[in-house]
Amino acid sequence: MPASAFPRRLTAPLLLLTLAFAAPARAQGGDEALPETRAAWVLDGRFRTPDAAEATIRRLAEAGFNLALVRVWYQGATIYPSAVVQNAGGPRQHAAFAGYDALADLIAIGRRHGVRIGAWMEYGLAEKLNAPDTSNASTPPILRTNPGWAMRSRTGQRAYDGSIGFQYWMDPAVPAVRAFVRDLCVELVARYPDLAVLEYDRFRYPTQEFSYGAASLAAYRSETGAPDPRTQPNGYDSPYGRWRRSRVTRLAGEVYRAVKTANPAVVVSAAVGAPGVYPGVLQDWPAWADSGYVDVLEPMLYASDAGYANLLARAAGLLRRADGSLKVPLVPGIGADNGSPAAQVLETRRQGGRGVAVWYEGALTDAQAAELRAGPFAQNVMPDFDDVRVDDGEAGFQITGAWTMQPAGYLGDSRRLAAGSTGFAGWKVAFTRAGSYDLYARWTPAPENAAQAVYEEGGLLTVAEPARYEADQRTGSGWVRLGSAEVRARPDGSLPQAFVSLEGSASGAVVADAVRFVRVAPFRAEEVLAVAPRTVDVRFTYVPLAHTLVPSNFRIDGATVAAVAADPADGRIVRLTPAAPLAENADHTLDVGGLSSSEGHRSEPARVTFRLDPAAERLVDDGDAAFFIAGAWASASGGEAVGAGYRTAPAAAGTRATWSGTVGGAGRYDVEVYLPAGVAGVAERMGYQVGSSAGFTTVTVAAGGRSGWARIGTFDYRERATALVLLQGGLSTPGTLVADAVRFRRTLATTAADPGDAPGASGVSLGAFPNPARARLTLRLRADAPGTAAFTVYDALGREVLRAAPRPVGAGESEAALDVSALPAGLYVVRATVRTPGRAPRAATRTFTRLP
Repeated sequence: MPASAFPRRLTAPLLLLTLAFAAPARAQGGDEALPETRAAWVLDGRFRTPDAAEATIRRLAEAGFNLALVRVWYQGATIYPSAVVQNAGGPRQHAAFAGYDALADLIAIGRRHGVRIGAWMEYGLAEKLNAPDTSNASTPPILRTNPGWAMRSRTGQRAYDGSIGFQYWMDPAVPAVRAFVRDLCVELVARYPDLAVLEYDRFRYPTQEFSYGAASLAAYRSETGAPDPRTQPNGYDSPYGRWRRSRVTRLAGEVYRAVKTANPAVVVSAAVGAPGVYPGVLQDWPAWADSGYVDVLEPMLYASDAGYANLLARAAGLLRRADGSLKVPLVPGIGADNGSPAAQVLETRRQGGRGVAVWYEGALTDAQAAELRAGPFAQNVMPDFDDVRVDDGEAGFQITGAWTMQPAGYLGDSRRLAAGSTGFAGWKVAFTRAGSYDLYARWTPAPENAAQAVYEEGGLLTVAEPARYEADQRTGSGWVRLGSAEVRARPDGSLPQAFVSLEGSASGAVVADAVRFVRVAPFRAEEVLAVAPRTVDVRFTYVPLAHTLVPSNFRIDGATVAAVAADPADGRIVRLTPAAPLAENADHTLDVGGLSSSEGHRSEPARVTFRLDPAAERLVDDGDAAFFIAGAWASASGGEAVGAGYRTAPAAAGTRATWSGTVGGAGRYDVEVYLPAGVAGVAERMGYQVGSSAGFTTVTVAAGGRSGWARIGTFDYRERATALVLLQGGLSTPGTLVADAVRFRRTLATTAADPGDAPGASGVSLGAFPNPARARLTLRLRADAPGTAAFTVYDALGREVLRAAPRPVGAGESEAALDVSALPAGLYVVRATVRTPGRAPRAATRTFTRLP
């Protein structure tokens, strides 16, 4: 069917609007989870250091979340260096983040853990102080520089509200204020193009008592000719109330249009007041949906489980069209302290929604996180703005012809058109993010189906002819990839919609069920590694087609490379030979373009800056000063050991060997241990703990009968970071432990660690709070069977610094307290070992920071 058979413009900005809350969620075939946004707001104290950022995002990923909304604008400052704030009279960067680009770090960490990062502008129109002081000296810097921007009451008092912290507010009726907020948001999305979401908060008034500043009063009387509003009744629907609401709506519109023009790949969301609250703060967010000024709304429905269901229905009712669909999707905010997050996720799904935002990550207990992971978040999914699906039973689907229903389908039934029949099926798909997408379809296979069912996509193309995909509907299970598509923004920042159609076939029946667009990483160079003057390795997000791997597509320092070859072990890695040797201690540039991937993507032109890193390999031997032992170790020789010899010891609790090394540049490193040959009675499996940017990971290695270098896994390290490997007797099977050498080698490969005792896999999990701690650390232990638990604390070098007496624990969750006040400030790992009669010991670890 030609694309022109569909209307060229949807009345709603996204297809998902017609999917969410239109009806109770229907059962789907199989166990596949529907996409949904699983967000949590994250306060700045949870990512002020690289280790804290890593731990926070890892915690969310382990609980099943896929979006972290991190606070970036508060107290009149940004966590990143901002020229916009500085030019307005504020600080260039928040003092707590001076010299650290936390947002760039979070985006990189989130990419590793599968968690999207959103920038949460919590204090959109407010500057928060920590004490009630209305003196001019305490006025935030931006309002000191621009006193005309401040909201004021009828009596001229500047706005602050002690009930939620002392916040001085900027007036959205002042054009310069709207321009400042707009420019701040544009600066943010332009500086960080990989942001998934921009979320604004507090686009409102603190109460209806504001603002009666001179600029507001003058603008109101000039535009309306109405009398001074200070002489008129106040209220949500008063003339001045309606005018002030329109100023907030104008702000939302100006920000939305500017942000989408600057970065069409970002989703714009807004945290807004719950039904019954928003009129009091003059925030007409239903009008934002009517005007297309927001992609997603997050009404903050912090209530008990019973109250939440009612508030959710009321919020949806404010946005419902006549056909029952919503104007924009709702991702309601739920409070970790207001009920059961797991129960409220299920209630959201029951009402037809596909996402929640939890207030807030720091308040979410380990027990709540575990309940989410074991229940509604058991399966990992992408946010629904990155995984857009349309079923044949939904509003975005149209058909002509004599299709018949058949019982098997994605969300219930599917449609079938007999061979030789005339007709088509069509799916309308709208997007919230620009970028590269993979296109999938589903059907129920049958021998009488067409061998060449033809799908066409005509909405995303700038050429006249539609894209054409052929599919063999006689076979296929689940989602079948048809090809790729690029969603590019129009000049005004808006996004086109896709039109996917399926026509009847003379060669067999065709089945129309569902289509799906999954946003994928752009085809580009991800990382560059140069370990020798004439060798440069590049890892791409996809495997380049062989015929595009030609020297002319690569330039180093402006010169075409001499040779290019694909890595036979990993097709995503390409080895380049520079035309001239690379110099040490100098920046080099790699320009890449003109590649095509086997998945059908075209590469983005890219320029990457890199340095020669000859120190990309670090070896630590048992004879080096950075090697430490505890227990009954003996020296041995022979067996083709590294260096002069190696050490052996019985595999017993308390027996440890620790290798400590400093890596070179930031990146991934293969960690390997050397096993000499000919050692009698070697333990079948030796247990190691590896310290990396992600904390400590426990891995076991099959050692019996093995010799030479054995890889423990691939781990991420920051530049000049300390890398630790601990061989632990208590983690190993009975026998002899062997400690020789450890090697850290920089790599571009992304191979995961060998299967072993990953955290939690042993049947034991451990949480520690508060983290960081000062005097007291509370440990929350969960065990799959009763037994006796022992807790041991090690410092960063693997030395035991604290041990607690064993105590009985039951199956399930229990708590224990440790006095850590005597420990020096620093990073530690606490280990819980649970022993149950008749079973091997089970262990879990958790890192924590001790503050002075």
